[in-house]
Amino acid sequence: MKLKFALAVLLGALLALAAVAQDSAAQAGTPPADTTKTYPQEGRGFVQMLSQKLNLTADQQAKLKPILQQQHQQFMSVREDATLTADQKQAKMKEIREATDTQINGILTPEQQQQFAQMKSQHRGRMKGAAAATPPQ
Repeated sequence: MKLKFALAVLLGALLALAAVAQDSAAQAGTPPADTTKTYPQEGRGFVQMLSQKLNLTADQQAKLKPILQQQHQQFMSVREDATLTADQKQAKMKEIREATDTQINGILTPEQQQQFAQMKSQHRGRMKGAAAATPPQ
């Protein structure tokens, strides 16, 4: 469970970073990047990172890519949905992250699941530390 949450937080942070970059580009008068073209490359980076840390097989890597792509598409749909409040968007993103984590755990061995849980836990700890160090705006 902790692993799932940490992965969800990690993925959410990556998407938030992309959103900030896109907003900055829009404010500068630069058209935003086409995320559908750039995401597969970013997804490969995440797959590569997980591959190294969890020693994923080629088959596991191949199964992971479409899961992450689907999550990204769902995140973008939620982000662009003007009918949802910020709280509703946050809740929906959490649901998507949890579903993605379940899918990811389905392709991992028990040992990899344990390592993945540790990664997410460590990430969550870093995120809490960063949030505490950031003054409210």
